[in-house]
Amino acid sequence: MKIIITAISLLLASSLAVAVCLKGHPSIREEYADSQSVFIGKVKLKTNVPESGGYYEGDEYTVEVREIFKGNPTNPIVIFIENSSGRFPMSVGETYVLFVHYELGRYQIDNCGNSGSLSEKQDSIQMLRQLKHNKGGRNDAGLCTGRGATLDCLKKHSFELYSENYELFWKILNDAARKANTCKSKQDTAVFLNLIQITRDGEVAEYFSENLENLCVSNVKCFWEALVLLEPFDQDRIIYELQNPYFRKTSEIVEAFSNYKDNGKYKRIIDLYMQRVKPAEK
Repeated sequence: MKIIITAISLLLASSLAVAVCLKGHPSIREEYADSQSVFIGKVKLKTNVPESGGYYEGDEYTVEVREIFKGNPTNPIVIFIENSSGRFPMSVGETYVLFVHYELGRYQIDNCGNSGSLSEKQDSIQMLRQLKHNKGGRNDAGLCTGRGATLDCLKKHSFELYSENYELFWKILNDAARKANTCKSKQDTAVFLNLIQITRDGEVAEYFSENLENLCVSNVKCFWEALVLLEPFDQDRIIYELQNPYFRKTSEIVEAFSNYKDNGKYKRIIDLYMQRVKPAEK
């Protein structure tokens, strides 16, 4: 999201660019599993976009899809690149291998990942075609079956699992939600909260929002103990999700959070929420 950068020197600028990759550089297999779509595409158009929706100004690239390795991207697809230290600039007319994820209403690319110019990524093509052929490495019994029926597998293959095995998708998700709401383990609750990382729309988005809102009001201590186990970026995304609740009143969330505002562990996150809530809703 928004990153404020003051370029004091070339050395500082260089260090900031490195600091963006907080989670390191994923392997091709890892990023393939985490991406919504992976494909070869040619940039046809570049359009400047003003600051909006929690992002700084940036550019939208209209990309013509040439070969798909994963997912079902629209063709052409519009990809947003924010003007920040983590930006992945592209040139009109150039062809790229792109690992695309969806976040806060926009298709984006991770500068720390394996996306790049096709001419520089020839060694990646064979592996991507193999991953496509092997369905990303699933076993013969099917995706996320047997011992692989875990929330981690669902997160990595949410689109495919939802499309190919709807019943199993919801079984895994319901089991995870039950564990999260039971709160016998804050780790289980944290794992469920980390679903904020996957693409959610329709019934999945509603299901996650309902569980999240109920948890933060009805079992607020469990919610906070689990939330602090997440990365700060994901903590902030949870707060953004709670900014416009559908199943609980904002006043209920504010009241629940107010009881913990003096706890140093949670202060940063609670302050962020309170800053984003309209005065009339507090």
